[in-house]
Amino acid sequence: MQELKFKIDSQREVVIMDIEKLIDNPNNVKIHTQEQIELIKKSIDKLGFNSIVVIDEENMILAGHGRVLALKETGEKTVPCLKISNLAEEEKLQIMMMDNTSVLMTGIDEEMAKLVIEKLELAEADLELTGLSLEKISKLKIEDLDIPEVLVIDKQQNEISRETSLKLTFGTRKVIITDEELERLEAKYKEYINEMGVDFGFVSYILGVDA
Repeated sequence: MQELKFKIDSQREVVIMDIEKLIDNPNNVKIHTQEQIELIKKSIDKLGFNSIVVIDEENMILAGHGRVLALKETGEKTVPCLKISNLAEEEKLQIMMMDNTSVLMTGIDEEMAKLVIEKLELAEADLELTGLSLEKISKLKIEDLDIPEVLVIDKQQNEISRETSLKLTFGTRKVIITDEELERLEAKYKEYINEMGVDFGFVSYILGVDA
């Protein structure tokens, strides 16, 4: 198959590559679980292939190992690549490491993530394609659990000990709940999300009435 190319500059070009010609990077530090591969495949199926693979002039993968694995499992024969030539070995290692570790350097804006999840739920979109685990989504959505610290003075030992009380907030009301009650509530919530995919109707579900 003839490769389709689009030259960007003297060092970089976009190439539609035969996927079997790509070479795994022996220095790749990223561990790709089958669960992650399945999620990438699902994302490609629903949203298309939106992240280019980076390779060197020898067709060795510098960034995008998981995407290549997913494409191979779907039976794809070609993959769009950014081919970069004349890189020093240390530059290749830096590109590979940055691709694999940059997402680990920071968290997410949880307040913004809650808003995005709400919009996706209203659109009845698949929340799994956000890349967040159902457990993480559940934790983001149980946002009204207030956990204040209460200082208690133990006069006999003349020291300060800390106790934590859990409060479930709904409307203007705050109700103290136990650790066991919180665990049961979270388990019910996770069970409902796994079954329904959205949190609409959850309160009716735990109250045992029709939504």
